[in-house]
Amino acid sequence: MKKSTITIYDVAKKADVSMATVSRVVNGTGKVKEETRQKVQQIIEDMGYHPNAVARGLASQKTTTIGIFLPDLNNAYFNELAQGIDDVSKLYNYNIILMSSSISHQNEKDVLRSLFSQQVDGIVYMSYDISDEVCDLLYEKGIPTVLAGVIDYKRQLPSVNIDYKAATFEVMERFAQKYNSIALVVQDKNTNVNQDFRCKGMAEAAKKYPKIQFEVIRAGYGYENGLAVFNEVKAKKIQAILTTDDSVAIGILNAASDQGIKIPEELEVMSAMNTKLALMARPELSSISQPLYDMGAVAMRMLTKLMKKEVVQDQQVILPHEIINRKSTK
Repeated sequence: MKKSTITIYDVAKKADVSMATVSRVVNGTGKVKEETRQKVQQIIEDMGYHPNAVARGLASQKTTTIGIFLPDLNNAYFNELAQGIDDVSKLYNYNIILMSSSISHQNEKDVLRSLFSQQVDGIVYMSYDISDEVCDLLYEKGIPTVLAGVIDYKRQLPSVNIDYKAATFEVMERFAQKYNSIALVVQDKNTNVNQDFRCKGMAEAAKKYPKIQFEVIRAGYGYENGLAVFNEVKAKKIQAILTTDDSVAIGILNAASDQGIKIPEELEVMSAMNTKLALMARPELSSISQPLYDMGAVAMRMLTKLMKKEVVQDQQVILPHEIINRKSTK
């Protein structure tokens, strides 16, 4: 069904630029390359986009402060999510308070209470997972909150994600058509993005392909753990791997290379994140592509509506994913 209203988000996606760039073109402010400006203006005309007050960046709006919570400032996954959040925030002239925590639910609660004390108007929450205690704390506080890249099992809070179970099943099925021994590498309970949904995707594949050996390998987060995981992969004669983290996948690739294992001829490796690290790997890392920037942008746009007490019909948004085959798979 055709959308009845074209938004600044639609224009930015079509032009392959940020929403902040579209806003600058609309307002005639800031530096934009002439080629880009003309491209955006043409798309605005072609799509019939009519800028509203927000897109024009009216300065009369009251100061609004948004709390952004993420667990790791150095993680490429959360950085790409945060970029989408930041671009939408700039459109509304929001003030941003960015806070991070160690991977500990108690620490997360302490950081959130610190955000509450700073009288934030809304919160975008990103993490590896969300505990019932943290979810209840956010829900009971009553501050508009949207989860980005993480799912609330109770469905109390609005969220923006992909279908992690379906994406994992799709990869497992592809592998099952070629190999007899397949592994899903996940981190421990507190250091994995939506681990349970990914494991369910593998379980569904195992049910459909009962003759295939499916293994769940647990490892810590990061490159060094990827190096260590390879020893288990080699011992179990695994032929294809899906990891939930790019840095772990790169550790596996390098360990395989060090031991003379050819990628992808002797071992296929795919990651479920598709951050910029995937393109830096050698060979380039095949991935489940999540629209991380879009997930952040949509979460921030949803939060804006919630803060204005507008009706949000779909509070559990699932964006499309894509399987990108690069050089680490056949």
